[in-house]
Amino acid sequence: MEVRIDSIQYINYFQLDSFITRVHFSPLVGVYKNIFRFFDPDYVQWVVQEGTYIINGISCKHAISYSKQTNAPAFEIWYNEDIEMSIGPLNLFNVPGLVVKAKIHGMRTTLILKEFSTTDVPDDRVFWPEEFNAPFKKQPDLRRK
Repeated sequence: MEVRIDSIQYINYFQLDSFITRVHFSPLVGVYKNIFRFFDPDYVQWVVQEGTYIINGISCKHAISYSKQTNAPAFEIWYNEDIEMSIGPLNLFNVPGLVVKAKIHGMRTTLILKEFSTTDVPDDRVFWPEEFNAPFKKQPDLRRK
């Protein structure tokens, strides 16, 4: 049996007016999984650190989110607070601005923003990709306790 990875492996979508996140995960060709859950807008808490950093010419502040289980850093972001954005890459929500750099400790991954535009108009498929036309399964909500 040949195992091939689909070009779209993971889509995460946040609907901020109703606090719903939808996820499409497709690890193998022809296998699709759509889930959704409600979330508290403050589910992820950020602790802003001292200092200002310049990353790719953008002035950034640094914030850390800690794991609720281990109290160790789970995510670190460097963000520009002048550009309002409440969603960042890879499930990072409740962010205090445009995420320019993100470090995800559990995945040993660092992401850096290469470019940003306020003039490009995204295609409608960005807001409801074709993969979301399949049924969704409800998952436990992300609630801040």
